Amino acid sequence: GADNVGSSHFQRIRAELRDEAVILMGKNTVVRKILRANEKEFPKHVQILSKLSGNLGFVFTNGDVTEIRKKILENKVGAPARIGALSPCDVPLQAGPTGLDPGQTSFLQALNIP
Repeated sequence: GADNVGSSHFQRIRAELRDEAVILMGKNTVVRKILRANEKEFPKHVQILSKLSGNLGFVFTNGDVTEIRKKILENKVGAPARIGALSPCDVPLQAGPTGLDPGQTSFLQALNIP
């Protein structure tokens, strides 16, 4: 998926893939509509419908898909957490003092953190 990827980051990836691949981003609803409208001509493409979630794009190439994937993954960078974002990995928290007054811990309770 392409969640939490900034436009400047996409610009760098597109520049690196220039002359090798094209990245096409689109709204999921429009992509669904196009896939359904062309279902008779391309019946296997309907399998993609169940996988459409979040921000996504398509990468088109006539080159080696493995090399293109490698270049895209090389551009993967860590990003700070944002409000409402889901972590892509488990984050263990050690039990212990929070450094907060008892009156300031209500937001932890709202998050179901004991």
